Amino acid sequence: MSTTTKSNDSSNYVDFDEYINYQIQKTRSNIKFTDLLTGVGGVLTAVLSYLLIFVVFDHWVVPGGFGYLARVTMLGLLVVGALSWFSWRVGLRYFKKVNQ
Repeated sequence: MSTTTKSNDSSNYVDFDEYINYQIQKTRSNIKFTDLLTGVGGVLTAVLSYLLIFVVFDHWVVPGGFGYLARVTMLGLLVVGALSWFSWRVGLRYFKKVNQ
């Protein structure tokens, strides 16, 4: 005589609340990663735009090109602007909760 044991298939699944929390956490990390990539893309776009405009002005618009002080000043403004924009776009949003 053979008997079968009833298998408990419910042990293979997680609770509904645990699954929802997992999906919310996964979505939070994806949104934060997207914000990071958006910030990096924005900074790269700003730097490339600055380089294009600087080269055009240095070669064709300003006679004799920019001086040393003007170059250092513009580069400093670019660095300060890029860091502040990146910290506003990524840094502040990184510490906020995505789902309340």
